[in-house]
Amino acid sequence: MSQTRLGRLPLHQEWLRLGIVPVVLVGVVACSKGNNTGASSAMPAAGTGGPPAGAMRPASVISKGLSLTMEAINKPTVPTHFSYTAQENINRKFPQAAGSKPQVGAVQMEADIAPDKLSVSTTTNGQKKQAAAETADKMGTATGRLDVLTTLVNGNFTLAFGGVAAQPAGSENVGAVAADRYDINTATADATTQAGFQTAAAMLSGKTKVQSVKGSVWIDKATGRLVRYNVDTQFSDSTGDNWSEHHELLVTQQ
Repeated sequence: MSQTRLGRLPLHQEWLRLGIVPVVLVGVVACSKGNNTGASSAMPAAGTGGPPAGAMRPASVISKGLSLTMEAINKPTVPTHFSYTAQENINRKFPQAAGSKPQVGAVQMEADIAPDKLSVSTTTNGQKKQAAAETADKMGTATGRLDVLTTLVNGNFTLAFGGVAAQPAGSENVGAVAADRYDINTATADATTQAGFQTAAAMLSGKTKVQSVKGSVWIDKATGRLVRYNVDTQFSDSTGDNWSEHHELLVTQQ
């Protein structure tokens, strides 16, 4: 069952599901900077000549946080709750099917994933779907985790893209978690970062183009986990269609 569903995912969604997109984007931006001293100094912090020696640049911090989010879904070690809200393209035929157009609709998901069980409730454009399974039901848990990954893929993808332009924006509490905040605005990024952004976009070789990403992401200070993001993305395609998407995710360890 999962092979059929995954086969319908656009290329960029398959890359993100496998954790490839964040790595590709970080690498492209690092190369576009022309930095030969290692990834840790490729992205200067706002208002400085660069991060402290040995510090991870914001793009890498976000990439790692996003990877840990997917790991918490695929290989849960503690009970974790995922709350996702979006206005995004819900036409799964776009852009592969000839003549298909993006259709923006509401998506909401609440998922509890633990080492021994999971439950998922997803509502897409008013249509609700629920699933629950325990570890002994391998097919049920695999399908449930895939449902979560598939639901999150659009928001995670835009965050992976926008992360290349992230800048530190202080610290805030997300619930009971002390977190570092990073603000993203690809439209105001420096020219070199924008060049890397466009190069990475070209590598995805599809009809859809990410025009801009703006928003914020919060990373747990203690664990490096992504605990929240709130991003707006502008898209266009080769036929001249333009549309906006909004994605929010809150991740809470129980």
